[in-house]
Amino acid sequence: CYDWTIEELARLPIRWYGGADLSRLHDLTAAALYGVYNDGEKDVDICITHAFFPRVNAQKKANDDGIPLFGWQSDGWLTMSNTPTVLYDDIVKWFIEMRQKGFKIAAVGMDRKFGREFMLKMKQAKFKMIDQPQLFYLKSEGFRRIELKVKNKEFYYVHSDAYEYCVSNVRAIEKVDDAVQYEKLDGDGGTARIDLFDGSVFACIPAVANLGKNKNVMAYFD
Repeated sequence: CYDWTIEELARLPIRWYGGADLSRLHDLTAAALYGVYNDGEKDVDICITHAFFPRVNAQKKANDDGIPLFGWQSDGWLTMSNTPTVLYDDIVKWFIEMRQKGFKIAAVGMDRKFGREFMLKMKQAKFKMIDQPQLFYLKSEGFRRIELKVKNKEFYYVHSDAYEYCVSNVRAIEKVDDAVQYEKLDGDGGTARIDLFDGSVFACIPAVANLGKNKNVMAYFD
């Protein structure tokens, strides 16, 4: 029911939050922007994700694991790094390009232990960084928010095939106190990837935490 383009999203009065999953730089790596837009009736959660993959392994992984990496690349959802691991610079560049397109990025959250150098590069590029440990209860909160919005048809992911692929590989495990733990459908040794979903959860956490703060969003950025 939503069909905004990236350019249209950049013009909306939204306070965006970033997230990055840098735990496996030799494989699929994810960056995300997450924002909440009130359309006059309800809050719509919007998630923009981007994938990164080292080119040297791409053909083998695409064939062996059945991941349409080159399709995602041609559709603009994935950047290939010309190195054995994903380059931090490529991820930083994506956030810079999104900012240049007009996205007002309030902060970017990530687990510092997976990328201290990345955090430093982002700070040098004038992004506010949040050290966001990958704690179970935080990820549960982000998962529940996305789950709720998807069920209520108040979630928009810009029709990304790469994001759809990752979401289809997520398995949720109910825990006590309505918490949820999620993992790959085929377990740790499997070939499925959920990294873009992880990235969206990491970006969702600060976005939801800051809901209701600074209602005059655009004034905040002036």
